[in-house]
Amino acid sequence: MGAAASIEKASLSSATPADIATFLASLDGTTLATCAVAIQDLHTQPRFVPIFGVVGALKTNDAEKVLPIQHQEGVEQVRDEPLAMAFDVWGVDPDSRLMWLATYNDQKSYFHTDHTERKNRNESIKVLMGTMPSGNPMEDMAGGYMGEMFHCESAPSGTQVGLYALLNVFTAKDATSARILAELLKVTCGRDVHAGVLVRATIVPPGGMQPGGDSEDSLRTVMLFRTVKGRPEEGPVPLGDEVAALCESSKLTIFEAAQHNARDAGEGPDPTGGVKGE
Repeated sequence: MGAAASIEKASLSSATPADIATFLASLDGTTLATCAVAIQDLHTQPRFVPIFGVVGALKTNDAEKVLPIQHQEGVEQVRDEPLAMAFDVWGVDPDSRLMWLATYNDQKSYFHTDHTERKNRNESIKVLMGTMPSGNPMEDMAGGYMGEMFHCESAPSGTQVGLYALLNVFTAKDATSARILAELLKVTCGRDVHAGVLVRATIVPPGGMQPGGDSEDSLRTVMLFRTVKGRPEEGPVPLGDEVAALCESSKLTIFEAAQHNARDAGEGPDPTGGVKGE
C-alpha cells in the first residue's frame, strides 16, 4: 500500500510541520497529487482546477499612465475574446512593477488568434512597454510566468473593482519542496474559499514556459494570488506553519484596489471548469 499506509494516525497527529514536510518529500509526484486531491475531497469544495495563464510583471516609470490602460485592457480582453476566462489587474507594487493575471481554460485558448491578433491589445502593449525604465524586456519584465496554474473560486462573478488582494511569492528550500508547497496550498486555500474567507485563489506552480522557466530559481518559486472579501480586520489571511516549513523565504504584497474583469455569471468560460452555457 506504499509509504503512506505505514503512517499511523497517532504519530501523524503529534508530528511537527517539519516532520510532515519531510514525509511529503519522500512521496513521488503522483502519490503526492493523489493525497492532495483526497484531502480536498474530504474538507473542501470547490476544488482547484487546472487552467492556463500569464502573470504579468512590468517595471514602469509611469504608474499613473499604465494603470488605467491596463484596467481598460482587462475589460476589453474578456469582452472581445470569447475564450478569455478573466483578467485581474492587481496594481503597481512597491518595486514599481505593474502586476496582472490573465487566465484561460487552456493553452490553445490563449494562443488563439482572437487574443494574439486583437488590435487594441497590441496597441496597449506598445504603450506599456514604452514606460519600461531600461527598455529591455528581459530586465523590466522579470518575475512573470506563463503556463499551467490552478484556480478555485466560490462562484463565477462579473467584473469587480476595489478589491483587497494578496500576492505571496515563495522561495522553497528546493525544487521538491516547491512542488509539495503547490499541492499543500490547494488544501489550505481550498478550505478558505469553501469557508468564505477568500473569493478566489490562483496557485502558480514552479517552472513555466516563460524564458528562464527551467532555471533553479524558477523551479523553487511558487506564487499565490488571493482575493479577500473586504479588508480583514485581523490582517492578511494566514497560511500555516506547514507552508513556512517548506520555504527558504517568502514575500507578501498587498493590493487594496485590485480589479477583477470577467463576464457576468452564466457567460463565457467557467473558472470552476468547463464552459458555461454549453
